Amino acid sequence: MYARSCIMYIYWDCMLKVKSIWFRQRPGTAKFWPFERGLSERLKSKKVLVLDSAKIKAPERHSPYGNRVSAVSPPAVALFKKLGIWSSLVDLRVKRVDRLEVLDSCSRSSIRFVQKNSEDEIAYIVENNAIVGFLTERIRSSCPNVAVRRGARVSGCKIPSGLDDYATVSLDDGTTLRTSLIIGADGARSLVRNTLNFTYTTWEYGQKAVVANLRVQAVSLSRVTQFQRHLLDLGSASTIHDSRRIFSTGGG
Repeated sequence: MYARSCIMYIYWDCMLKVKSIWFRQRPGTAKFWPFERGLSERLKSKKVLVLDSAKIKAPERHSPYGNRVSAVSPPAVALFKKLGIWSSLVDLRVKRVDRLEVLDSCSRSSIRFVQKNSEDEIAYIVENNAIVGFLTERIRSSCPNVAVRRGARVSGCKIPSGLDDYATVSLDDGTTLRTSLIIGADGARSLVRNTLNFTYTTWEYGQKAVVANLRVQAVSLSRVTQFQRHLLDLGSASTIHDSRRIFSTGGG
């Protein structure tokens, strides 16, 4: 999210002159940038197109729990309330976390994180698909100048040498788009970045991660704790509540 904001500010002067903006993002990521830009008074006259190869919609109350979740902090909750999706997330399902406990791998030492006021939560566990799905619905209902195209796969893009020409984006269905500005937020293997031949440093960690939901015997806890343990050979592992009997767990 911060990287997208930096790109936006770098191009601020020329954005005031453009007629359209194509925003290419990593599949299924939460779309704060186009929502905020769609609500911006200075960009009301600009057309924004979001290209996303994923086909994600908000889950329903009785649909299976997604195995990709986020621990949403109180400031993020305030942002979701501002964007008008928090009530929808709560109506669907969220799980409050009151404590976070981090365990050492070499000893019995641990660190516990709690709020100063013990009645305040430290985070909420929310499914990623729910965040993305409800944000997409809000974009479509509240931002008439923002269009979201799902299942769109970019096959190539061409960046002009000067600001007088249009950049072009080619989709795998044969569609060609022209725009004065492309925002590339499309992950580690960014097609936009590769097209620009940006130099960056990267290396392989030689690790893989496993993410899963575990169904356990019913537990009745008045206060919910999220656990995270650091392991020398395996990296870190964490376990968090999704519901009374569902735990999300991951490690790598």
